[in-house]
Amino acid sequence: MAACVGELTVTPDRVANGEFWLTELDGRITGFFELVTVDGTAEVMALFVEPDLKNSGVGRALWTKLVQCAVAAGAACIGVGSDPFAQGFYERMGCVVVGTEPSASIPGRVLPRLVLRLPG
Repeated sequence: MAACVGELTVTPDRVANGEFWLTELDGRITGFFELVTVDGTAEVMALFVEPDLKNSGVGRALWTKLVQCAVAAGAACIGVGSDPFAQGFYERMGCVVVGTEPSASIPGRVLPRLVLRLPG
């Protein structure tokens, strides 16, 4: 995780320049996503759920909102460079693997690249 601090740190500038949503329960942040849309392509910059809440529906709720935001922004597709451990989640949300991409944080690490084509 130390190698990823720069890439994963949420800054006020990041929040101001994309779609940034979070979920909370009883005052506790339980998950969030960051989505940036450019030229008809929405890119998932981050989507995280508290580990103890995996398989609780929080991720699906965030994904549903993320798709709504992408559609509202006029995106034709949503792309994500996924942590390998999250690949199954994205596939359950309808994404398909289209290749791989290098990690922005860890030299030599390769991440699955997934895409969801949006209707319209």
